[in-house]
Amino acid sequence: GIRRARRDGDAAYLRALLRYRGALSRRNAALRQQQGDVARACEPILAAEGALLVDRRVAWAASAGGAFASELAGLNESGRSSLEYAGRPELAEPGAWTEAFTSSFATDRARGITTIGPHRDDVALAIDGQSLRAYGSTGQLRSAAIALKLLELGTLRERRGLEPALLLDDVFAELDSERQRRLAT
Repeated sequence: GIRRARRDGDAAYLRALLRYRGALSRRNAALRQQQGDVARACEPILAAEGALLVDRRVAWAASAGGAFASELAGLNESGRSSLEYAGRPELAEPGAWTEAFTSSFATDRARGITTIGPHRDDVALAIDGQSLRAYGSTGQLRSAAIALKLLELGTLRERRGLEPALLLDDVFAELDSERQRRLAT
């Protein structure tokens, strides 16, 4: 049933990730060696596998925002927090890659790396609309990192049906006493 579909979905994601990384490595090597035709030959695999990766990541980020906000609130962070996919969500469609590769090819060739795709994407974290990366205090950044770890723990628990171990190294050093108490709880 549902568990089997999740495992199959996880396996499909892992297969796509491995194929994507392999094709990315080959394309980057070809770009560094100025072998444009070889680099272009890798693009269909990158498009097919990358589209699946982007699609899953966009969906995960959309579903994880509420849990991230709950984890941050549980660590005594006030304000409205958000977690969003920071990338090019249009690349969830394999057909969108053709134009993306065409427009980035000169830059890719000059740099010797592929400048588009899920390997370049990130998550954007904010509190009250302010980027944590740009404006977050040390305590907020530490709280966000912990909230992401707790979110990862919850995702693994849900997907695998097992309780993963959580190891935190010197996490209390940069937290105020209220955040320490809440994390311990």
